[in-house]
Amino acid sequence: MTNDRKPAAVPIEAVQSSQPYVNGAKLAVVVERFDFDEPTCDALSVREIGGEKTLIDGHTRAVCAVLAGVRELRVYEDMDDLPMDLYVECVRWCHEAGVTRVEDLVGRVVSDDTFERRWIERCQQQRGG
Repeated sequence: MTNDRKPAAVPIEAVQSSQPYVNGAKLAVVVERFDFDEPTCDALSVREIGGEKTLIDGHTRAVCAVLAGVRELRVYEDMDDLPMDLYVECVRWCHEAGVTRVEDLVGRVVSDDTFERRWIERCQQQRGG
């Protein structure tokens, strides 16, 4: 991918998740706004981690795309200053949970409280916060 943030289409199965759960409350809001008849979403940010295009943000929109049968995602390389050591650890956690692509998030939708407890708190502990 290029560093100029131009979106590129990639097969949805080629995108690794960086979180093993999706917040059900957030998914409900996104589903309400998602056009399943014309399924498109804004380009999603990715970074190369372990040689894979890894989703940095937009997991909920990506799950909607999966549910709509989208076969490609528009992605761009995220250039923000991010705690990449944390993202590397998150991908490791995903692999441990059997989440190796975006489609694996289907069936891993949890309540807002569970998402906070299982995911947000774990990330905060990892960062020392």
